[in-house]
Amino acid sequence: MSVLNAGTGQVSDGLRCWDYCMAQGIQILTNSWGAASHVLAMDTAIAAVTNAGGLVICSAGNDGVSQDVTPQYPSGYAQTNNQVVSVAASDTSGNLWLRSNYGVKGGVTLAAPGVQLLGLGLAGTYIKSTGTSMAAPQVAGVAVLQYAHALKAGIDLTGNAQLARLAKSAMAGSTQPFASVGTHTIPTGIVNAVAAVEALDIAALQTAQRQRQATATASVGVAVAIAVVAFGVGGIVVGLATTLAFKRREVLRTDAEV
Repeated sequence: MSVLNAGTGQVSDGLRCWDYCMAQGIQILTNSWGAASHVLAMDTAIAAVTNAGGLVICSAGNDGVSQDVTPQYPSGYAQTNNQVVSVAASDTSGNLWLRSNYGVKGGVTLAAPGVQLLGLGLAGTYIKSTGTSMAAPQVAGVAVLQYAHALKAGIDLTGNAQLARLAKSAMAGSTQPFASVGTHTIPTGIVNAVAAVEALDIAALQTAQRQRQATATASVGVAVAIAVVAFGVGGIVVGLATTLAFKRREVLRTDAEV
């Protein structure tokens, strides 16, 4: 979904896009945009997305600066939110791209190829593009492979925040080292799709799912027992009402410039 016009746009449009995606049940969000600072509306929105189990993948930025010192957002949330992935760009030599933002304290999670990538242009043409905006979608593709692997193992993907956290951890912990390390660096390396899928902790996800199912079953058993007791008093069920309410998330908006 496009939220920019000629490279600029409104933060509020980006947040509306998140809102729409979550309403459609989309759980992996890729963001190739950034703002120099964060506002309350963005803080509220990122919390809502990750609380709902979303995995948020963001381009780290193309200014050649440290995300630890001068973070851009939403990628800057990667420092404190383990469901946000900040992606740097690697070059054709397998090193960190010169203009990619970097960071060693969590400001950047990992890198992906982002220099001279061939893609579709307008009117059916092909163009080569460079930047962290090219790198982030590749990490999203790896996340999709991880989620497919989890689904095949019988894991319920819906609102699964643990899966989002483990996906980020597996990707960051299984990267390919850079060909060489310069002054500007990140603590990991270049995303490795096969290794990231293999590193996903399926056993932990299965254990957590069994525990959730057992808890849900126990809760249903207690409700039924209370209903039976209540029904025995005068033959009428009184004082027992179980209501599940789902309300579409509302997000505060802002008109701050991207």
